[in-house]
Amino acid sequence: MKTTSKYTSFFSILLFLMAYTATFVSAQTVTISDELNIRNDFSYELLGDINDNIVLFRDSGRKKYIDVFDNKLSHKYERELRLEKDNVLFHGVVPFDTCFHMLYSYSEKDSVRTVLRKIDDTGACIDTVTLFTTEKKNKLLKFELLTNTTKSHSLLHAYHKSEGFKFILIDHKKKELVYTKLVEWEKIDFEDEFVNIDLSDDLYIFILLELNNSKGDLDKHHFDLTVLDPKTDTKGNQKIFAKNQVSVDKQGNYDPVNKQFVITGLYNDKSSAHSKGLYYSISKIPLVETVNQVRPIPHTASFLKEVYGRKKKKLENLEHHVIKDVLFNQDGGFIIFSEYQKTFTRRPYQSYSQVGGRRRLGGWMDHQLEEIGILAVSPKGEVRWKNVLHKSQFSQDDAAAFSSFYLFTTPSILRVVFNEEIRNDNLVSEYLISTNGNTKRSSLLNTEYQNLKLRFRAAVQLDNKAFLVPSEKSNLLKLVKISY
Repeated sequence: MKTTSKYTSFFSILLFLMAYTATFVSAQTVTISDELNIRNDFSYELLGDINDNIVLFRDSGRKKYIDVFDNKLSHKYERELRLEKDNVLFHGVVPFDTCFHMLYSYSEKDSVRTVLRKIDDTGACIDTVTLFTTEKKNKLLKFELLTNTTKSHSLLHAYHKSEGFKFILIDHKKKELVYTKLVEWEKIDFEDEFVNIDLSDDLYIFILLELNNSKGDLDKHHFDLTVLDPKTDTKGNQKIFAKNQVSVDKQGNYDPVNKQFVITGLYNDKSSAHSKGLYYSISKIPLVETVNQVRPIPHTASFLKEVYGRKKKKLENLEHHVIKDVLFNQDGGFIIFSEYQKTFTRRPYQSYSQVGGRRRLGGWMDHQLEEIGILAVSPKGEVRWKNVLHKSQFSQDDAAAFSSFYLFTTPSILRVVFNEEIRNDNLVSEYLISTNGNTKRSSLLNTEYQNLKLRFRAAVQLDNKAFLVPSEKSNLLKLVKISY
């Protein structure tokens, strides 16, 4: 399951905070579950708190399971989810306070039935609703599931080169299909042109493409933003020009409070893994303009010096950074997080291995993830503050699953949590960031003798005081709850 872009009240800008230095207080409790063997599982997903239990969903191919833990992470029971057929096409799960919804399709004699099943934390089926059926002669598209942040609606979406984009919007409260749309589109080069699809809490569907992002076409380089409004069955479109610059990386996110779609990215004047600055654009929703353009924010010498210190004499570019997260302020400003990410191939091709049914990334890949760059931008494009959070992570043959960082957000403070090193005996640290950009680094957890290997990018926030993170090591899974 994929959720849409983040909005948080964190960094609501109050004038007195700009002169105030926060006092950081950090105390936490760490709770660890017993281990589960996931050797035969294809995937798992943390569903969080359902009926005061912590629920884990596991997909083992033909069989689906839930494992249920109490709030102290003691394992209570495992349940196999009984479906109409063993072999179903699984689309995703959406958790709620007292149940979760599972969406999947299965074949009948002459058709394929796509259903929503409501299941409680004991694995019992409360309700099953057929959303739609597809004749077998019309092959079912490979839908992806996208759920908005309030989990009121989910979007099944697919692209077919001869037809275009197919959208199916599902209302979770009504448990029914409320909107279908086929948007005709010319053939898309997904690797080069597709950026993302998003679903907002106020039920806008966003399609973002980037065209002519190459040295020879920079005079035509632009983004194509299409907005569908299922409430009125209308469509808007806007071109956002980015002439004379090449995107190193980009991302599109919707700010639901200020009703604006924000494109953020890194740019250079040539094809490169390095950037000369950040750029952004703001499109008000509903779209009223037909043409827009990105606004650049060049990297300053002081910022690059903070990143590299004395390691580099010539400070021109920010090397190997990608956009990782964007958080929005209530006043229309936003905070951009970038991260150094570099992958080295020790072999001229990438291999995969099949282990007990789980498809795993094979060997010969080195992953290096280092500093995090943060830039806070006002609605007028002014830089409010910027910062660099230093870390150093190196791993091999693990798809960088244990690297990078997790953002734990509350209305008053942000925590950036990460593994110091990617190894068995490891220190977990965090940066605390106040509303005016001041930071403090502290140690959070030592995994020595705990047999833990934490995947922070897969963490789930339970509330403003706790989050849940999986630990995966040697085909054994543990759940770790960190409470403040």
